[in-house]
Amino acid sequence: MLSDPEGGNVAAVVEVRRLYRPNTLVWQGGTVPQASGRSQSVTVDGLPVGSYRLRIAGRDRAGHVGPSVTCDFSVIEARLAAPTITPVAGYPGLYPDGGYVSTPGLPGAFRLSDGGADAVEYQYSWGDDTFGQSVPASDPVAFYTPQTSGPHTLMVRAVAADGATSTTTTHSFSVGNGRTRYVFDDLVSPTLPTGGGPGMTVSPTVTWVPGPLAEIGAYEEDRALRFDEPDDRAQTSEAPLTDVDSFAVTATLRAAADAPVEASAVTLDGATGGASLGYRACADGVGSCWSFETTGPDATLVLTARKVVTGRWIHVFGLYDADDGVAEVLSCTVDDVTPRPGAQAAVGTVSVEGATALVGSGVAGRWHGDVADVTFAPGRPTSGDMTRACSGIIS
Repeated sequence: MLSDPEGGNVAAVVEVRRLYRPNTLVWQGGTVPQASGRSQSVTVDGLPVGSYRLRIAGRDRAGHVGPSVTCDFSVIEARLAAPTITPVAGYPGLYPDGGYVSTPGLPGAFRLSDGGADAVEYQYSWGDDTFGQSVPASDPVAFYTPQTSGPHTLMVRAVAADGATSTTTTHSFSVGNGRTRYVFDDLVSPTLPTGGGPGMTVSPTVTWVPGPLAEIGAYEEDRALRFDEPDDRAQTSEAPLTDVDSFAVTATLRAAADAPVEASAVTLDGATGGASLGYRACADGVGSCWSFETTGPDATLVLTARKVVTGRWIHVFGLYDADDGVAEVLSCTVDDVTPRPGAQAAVGTVSVEGATALVGSGVAGRWHGDVADVTFAPGRPTSGDMTRACSGIIS
């Protein structure tokens, strides 16, 4: 801060000289005049390695120069390098830079290295540059469990014993909400889910047709898969859900006019159990009703009271609540956006760990008709989730 006893504007006069060669001027500059009492600054850069004396004085508008202050400093070769951040394999969560993980809550670890021989520790923080956490350079592993979906950023710097720090390395990745959703709209990569999760392999005989939103002119790019050949199917080689207890399987479906009495549209097929969404013969023996069933040691079947009407779109929810031990099925249309409950049934443990996804077939037989989108999600959808799903289809 520079001040003028007379209250006028004052500028800084700055010079840098070699410390051991006092007459060798290596840099000179200053600032524009500013109000008395204000802080001022200049940037001195490009100095080679060596020791220097910085001298600063104030000069008023009349050209009078006041007393100066000095500061000695040294420019040394960089001793610390920007750290390297490497995700550690073997933990439930693996988080590469720029990567995507489908669900929160998976513990992971990061090895911090390459800060240089003088590094004694690595300081780091998540989402800001406070660097409030640290690990010793002798054991430089940072552990982290993302608890929320969205972007996560790790910032790391190396620190020497005298407090010197390196430049910062940033490592970012994204975490999904655990859902894997297939909308089948992208004709370039039509089998890839929105967000994370495994892609689907679709048999060559499956065709793409306009989806429900395209049919009403709301979204021309909306597409659906049509299953009308014996070998039609779409499937994943990996599980769309991992590390879940409760879960939901939902789909927008339209049964064809020649549909059989029973069929499975979407299935989770695992070695120890699974679940299937489709329709079965109604409990009253008249027609077919939308269904959700679990498979494995604790198999069960629940049906909607809503009967299947061929040629009309409907959204069906199959829910498994591990805490209450209940399987449930609901359905809705755009004209009836409050999901209409079908039935609940008590069921024991249902495990879909490692279960792959199959569209077009399942325990009730081959599907005849169209599938516009499919979602696999941990937990139970909120009422808002279900209303939005219902609002996006036609009846």
